[in-house]
Amino acid sequence: MGITRTKPKTLDRFVGCMLGLACGDALGAPVEDWDANTIRTSLGFVKDYQTTILGRGIVTDDTQMAILLAESIIQNEHFDAPHFGYTMGDWMRRIDEGEEPGRGAGHTVSLAGRRLYKGTYWKRSGEFSAGNSAAVRVPPLGLFHCKHKEADLLRDAADSAIPTHIDPLAIVGTQVFAVTICRLLVTDFDNFNPVEFTKEILEVARSLGGQVADVIEDLIPRLTARNIEEIAFVVPGGPREITHFDRSVFLTEDIREIVQMGVGKFILQTLPAAMYCFLAHPYDLESTILCAVNAGGDADTIAAMAGAMAGTFNGAQAIPSRWLPDLEKKDILIDLGNMLYDLATEGHTQKDFGGWRVVE
Repeated sequence: MGITRTKPKTLDRFVGCMLGLACGDALGAPVEDWDANTIRTSLGFVKDYQTTILGRGIVTDDTQMAILLAESIIQNEHFDAPHFGYTMGDWMRRIDEGEEPGRGAGHTVSLAGRRLYKGTYWKRSGEFSAGNSAAVRVPPLGLFHCKHKEADLLRDAADSAIPTHIDPLAIVGTQVFAVTICRLLVTDFDNFNPVEFTKEILEVARSLGGQVADVIEDLIPRLTARNIEEIAFVVPGGPREITHFDRSVFLTEDIREIVQMGVGKFILQTLPAAMYCFLAHPYDLESTILCAVNAGGDADTIAAMAGAMAGTFNGAQAIPSRWLPDLEKKDILIDLGNMLYDLATEGHTQKDFGGWRVVE
């Protein structure tokens, strides 16, 4: 089936990464820790924000931490690990003192954050945890390093994880995800091959060692075996117009696939699940995110990571317009995407200390 693809501009990809991450986070948060069957029987098929006691489109610590990292990079015009450690610690202090909502900050991040604001050195504050919190916040670093040596990105990605996570699995998972974002930003949009791209990322994972390479390698036969034809909306009235598109039916097999892979907070589950959601629907951002959301488990983080990949590849233009009005921190995320683009492509930022300035 033919599909309509519009190659995004680089700036749109920067903004799309930040917005895609937050949309996935906000869509997945209300069903976090639910299983897929409970979601289906209680809510049907989730395709929009759920109304909670906090409102609609509310983000969690996943988006909060990505914003913290982006702001730290922009303030320093490079990644500075001690400054980011301080930023994480001060954020946790504000949460503890009631100045800011924590929005689901987990045990690992909370303990490490408290050590940081009490003065522990950033290389000694982390927990021995193989969770996914370090990976989900790393996309701004992948964007920033788009014109730098990959070795620099690998070093900074590892250092961005260490203030909270010192388990080698969490560190390698963070590095691999950062490289994934960076490569999606510059990959050939018109000739993207999910299996070949997975093999590229597999090479990176193998060079870093450990089990992360094994779970990425397992994606290759899963993607190769997919029989569902790629679907996306086309121009209304055209010869290939889709008059009825039921995503709940279309995504059923893919949801089952990632549930089988595991949808927990363990990085060896989260990373491949998020990658599968994107790689199974590379040109369809909505299906990418909704696949992750409706699979349940750690739905907010998996959908945030999948959304960051889809947004980086397809740009903000691909985000459904109905998701944007209610998205919390939307304007901040757009501004940060603009400023990261400015910094990554021009080598400096254009700051307005009265607030973030969108670069047109």
